[in-house]
Amino acid sequence: MHVYILAPADGEVIESIDIGTATQPEKLRARLSAVVEKLKTSGGAPVVKPAPQSRPPRSEPNSLVLHVAARASEGTWNEFPVESWIVLSRAEAARLLPVGDVAVGKSWELDTEITPGS
Repeated sequence: MHVYILAPADGEVIESIDIGTATQPEKLRARLSAVVEKLKTSGGAPVVKPAPQSRPPRSEPNSLVLHVAARASEGTWNEFPVESWIVLSRAEAARLLPVGDVAVGKSWELDTEITPGS
């Protein structure tokens, strides 16, 4: 896996950075700085206004909306988080709760219609 930097004029690849290097901020910054020097890029405002890349899905009032992000601790493929949104209606969320008393050390089975594969 690589990060490719494309020339603004023609879209040709002008730099290729392996993912192992790209996950090390100082090495990545050095490679990107070299591209800036090569292109004689001047500073300025971003071409695209920064904005969230992940937004919660639309949901009904009183829904339980969970933003799940997972990141492994080792290996270059695991350096980037994986995320997902889970939306449960109020009734579905209630089906995850235990029936009866809850105490430390006690567990319960989750409703498999709500949590497939759990």
